[in-house]
Amino acid sequence: MFVWGSIWLCSIDSSHQNHTKPKLRSRGSTHRSRTNPLGRKDSPSCRLGNLLCCRALVLVILAAAKGVFYILEQPQSSCMEYHPLFQRMIAMLGVRRISIAMSDYGGPTPKRTLLYTSAFEDLKVNTILFLYRENGL
Repeated sequence: MFVWGSIWLCSIDSSHQNHTKPKLRSRGSTHRSRTNPLGRKDSPSCRLGNLLCCRALVLVILAAAKGVFYILEQPQSSCMEYHPLFQRMIAMLGVRRISIAMSDYGGPTPKRTLLYTSAFEDLKVNTILFLYRENGL
């Protein structure tokens, strides 16, 4: 299939959020875990996070349906991959999971990051990561 574009989705940095809206919170306050990826049902920040997760997954599914190369980036500590809709997306699309260290690409720390992408797009991922590293994108 010919690829007509690309999309790279990243998690939100809570320090840049509008302070009048609910903030995304830590696992301690949201009670998110591998066995409870949706977190506290009574928490506005959990509802916001779950909504953002669903929106990102809809974009990934639309991109895949249109033949658009996609990467969904998450911190390695994220519980997003255990979200029920994320599990359905993996079953539907056959997603490839790649682990990278941010320091390998100009990041200030060796923080581990997971990239979820089209199952057979290794060459494209490696090319993008190479360009990212060489150009400091």
